Amino acid sequence: MLEDAVIKRVRVLICLAETRFGRMFQMPTIRFDLKGTCAGTADWLNNEVRFNPLFLTHHQQHFITHTVAHEVAHLVAPLIYGSHIKPHGEEWQFVMEEVFCCPAERCHQYDLSTVNNQRPYHCQCAQPVWLGPIQHKRAQQGARYICKQCRQPLEAAASV
Repeated sequence: MLEDAVIKRVRVLICLAETRFGRMFQMPTIRFDLKGTCAGTADWLNNEVRFNPLFLTHHQQHFITHTVAHEVAHLVAPLIYGSHIKPHGEEWQFVMEEVFCCPAERCHQYDLSTVNNQRPYHCQCAQPVWLGPIQHKRAQQGARYICKQCRQPLEAAASV
């Protein structure tokens, strides 16, 4: 089962962190209830990770290898370096690259067309940006969204 593979991967990553930093870490609460365009979230204060089961199903190996490591690194980094660190700063990057041996990528590149009600938008970047139904409605009512990569305004794709 995929959820069991995620739990096993979290245990392996926790063990890697314990070995590297010479201290114990509690196994986090793991939930598979995330929806929308976010693949995962981590709450280090409550020692909890949440995962999107749709992305897990559609991108199994990459998700288990990379997304799970990404979220567990968000739990480990502030416990080692303090709460003042940036979410994807050098401390988090160190945990990802040097401890978990994964590329420190800030955002997933999963195909969001598998997510219901997502609308494609474009900017100067090559990849489409997908907005959920609430953001899409707000954009239709005049709200402006900016691409996180190129910092240019997002425009609705022709098919919308």
